[in-house]
Amino acid sequence: NIFSIKDLYQQCLYLLKHKFTLGKGKIILPDDIPSNKAYPDIDFNTIQKEIRFLLNSGTREDIIKYINSLLDCAPLNAGEKYLKNLCFCVVICVQAVLNENNESFTEVFNSESLIWEKLAQFETILDAGNWIKNIVGSIHEYLCNKSVNKNRLIAEEVKKYIENNYIKN
Repeated sequence: NIFSIKDLYQQCLYLLKHKFTLGKGKIILPDDIPSNKAYPDIDFNTIQKEIRFLLNSGTREDIIKYINSLLDCAPLNAGEKYLKNLCFCVVICVQAVLNENNESFTEVFNSESLIWEKLAQFETILDAGNWIKNIVGSIHEYLCNKSVNKNRLIAEEVKKYIENNYIKN
């Protein structure tokens, strides 16, 4: 019936909004459509604590495992808003850890706005998750290099002081 084309078109648009959850090129089944039920709140404090530990003490592999587990533990049929909120939460936690280390996205990536713009543009949770893993991994590497350089500078200062003052009392 030609009169139902408008309704079918609107249903298709609604379904396409959920490709973020499923990924590109996937068949969207009725069971894949998010329900209206409430999902548990995202535990920002726990995520921030874990991100802080991983960035300061973990390995790149630990970071990848953690982000995978966060995304994999999202409720089944979670909507795009919930998943995007989760991604933004992770990036906000990373930004907080950078601030605690007297750093910022601008110092690491030469732009802060680019980070947020890029995150908002992803079409699938898989793309966003991979990007987040790369960003957090790069920040981990940056902080590790900064720590090594800081320790090296302190050691050089101590060595120079000893060389200049070893004869004195």
